[in-house]
Amino acid sequence: ADVRYTWAPTGNSSEKEVILQAEFFQRIEDGIYSITEGEGTNAVVDTIAFNDIDASGWYVQAVYKFAPQWRAGVRYSQLQSPDVPADFYAEHDELNPAGFNPEAYSFMIDYSNSEFSRLRLQLNQEELADGNEDTQVVLQYIMSIGAHSAHAY
Repeated sequence: ADVRYTWAPTGNSSEKEVILQAEFFQRIEDGIYSITEGEGTNAVVDTIAFNDIDASGWYVQAVYKFAPQWRAGVRYSQLQSPDVPADFYAEHDELNPAGFNPEAYSFMIDYSNSEFSRLRLQLNQEELADGNEDTQVVLQYIMSIGAHSAHAY
């Protein structure tokens, strides 16, 4: 489920615009998770069955177009861990700890040269399961090539 609210303070969204957006997503699954430790004849397989395991997440973001070609935005997101039994986590440290719900923050600014290209600088800050944080700086060039539905070529 998602929701989006757009407001143009000047009445013209090509000049200034505020976009508030949020989305919630959920996954429910059944299955079997197996971890193999060791190799060959020494391999040990540990298996757990999943029934109606629920994992979900959401984000909320705000983007402000402060000039016709410039935008700035912020986003917060969180994932809720699946309900896997704690004893399975305790035996296998390669899995995220039970109950760990990672959070992430993103900040961006972008420049749109035209309706077909955009240059974006983004900073991401993510919380990791081991108590550390991951910081990413991303520079993107986004472009569209070819015929577009708005134009007859």
